[in-house]
Amino acid sequence: MDQITIANETIQHGISSIQYQSNQLSETQVAIKNDIAYKQAAFLYTVDTCKRVVKKDGFR
Repeated sequence: MDQITIANETIQHGISSIQYQSNQLSETQVAIKNDIAYKQAAFLYTVDTCKRVVKKDGFR
């Protein structure tokens, strides 16, 4: 019976570890997506600004 208890505790510890790692990966994924969205918005803003300047002043 003790071996079953030890095996069960080991499995539960493994499951808890996997759940923790999964949560960490999910949080990291959200942070990466937010970072990409921010950088994309900044890049598009820069491109749009350049287009407006070129359109307004012409290319010199």
